[in-house]
Amino acid sequence: MRDRWRFALGLLLTAIAGWVDAIGFISLGGFYISFMSGNTTQLAIGLTRFDIELVRLPAVLLGCFVIGAFVGTLISVSMGRRSLAVFLLLEGLLLASAVLLSAIAGEVIGALAPLAVAMGGQNAALRNNQGQRIGGTFVTGTLFGFGEQLALWALRRGGPRPALEHAVGWIALAVGAAAGTLVFASYRLLALAIPAGCALILAGVMALSNSGAGARMAADKRPDQLG
Repeated sequence: MRDRWRFALGLLLTAIAGWVDAIGFISLGGFYISFMSGNTTQLAIGLTRFDIELVRLPAVLLGCFVIGAFVGTLISVSMGRRSLAVFLLLEGLLLASAVLLSAIAGEVIGALAPLAVAMGGQNAALRNNQGQRIGGTFVTGTLFGFGEQLALWALRRGGPRPALEHAVGWIALAVGAAAGTLVFASYRLLALAIPAGCALILAGVMALSNSGAGARMAADKRPDQLG
C-alpha cells in the first residue's frame, strides 16, 4: 500500500510540474521552468550571439534551479522521514510567492524565479531511501524507460507493468501541462494558486501522517521499555 501511495503521490506531483512548466513556458516566451537542457541550449545561443538579454533569462533560471536542487537535497538528507512534508510546505510557499510577486514584480522573471527553485528542489527532495525519484519534473528518462520496458516485455524478460507505469508518468505531465495552459488562459499567473494549494494540502497530510506514525512507534516501544 505504501508503494501505491508513493506512486500516486508521484503522479500528482508530476502533474503539478507539468502545470507549472506550461505556465512558465508561456509567460517567459519559450523558456522553461524545469527543462534545463532547453535553457542551456538557449544560453549557449545567446553567448555565441553576444545577446545579453538572451543570456540573462536562462542564466537566472539555471541558477534558481540549482539552488532548488541544493536546498531540496539538504532537506531530503538531513530531515529523514519529515523531509517530504517539509519540502511540500516549501514548494507550496514558493508557488504562492510567485502569485504574489506577479502583482508587484516589474519583470515576469522576478515573479517566476521561485518556480524554478521549486522545480529544482522537487527533483532532489522527492525520492525514497533507495534514491528512486518520484514526481520528477522532466520525462525524457521516463519515455526512455517506457521504450526500454516495452523491449524487455517483448523479449519476455518482464511484464507490462513497468512500461505502463512509465507511460502513466508521461501522461501525468502532459495532462498537468494541458490543464495549466487552459487555466492560465483565463486567470494568468493566478493559475499557480491551484498547484500551490495542492502542495500545501499535501504537506499537511504528510505532516499528520508522520505524527501518526511517530505516535504508533512510541506506543510500540513502551511495552519493551516496561519489560
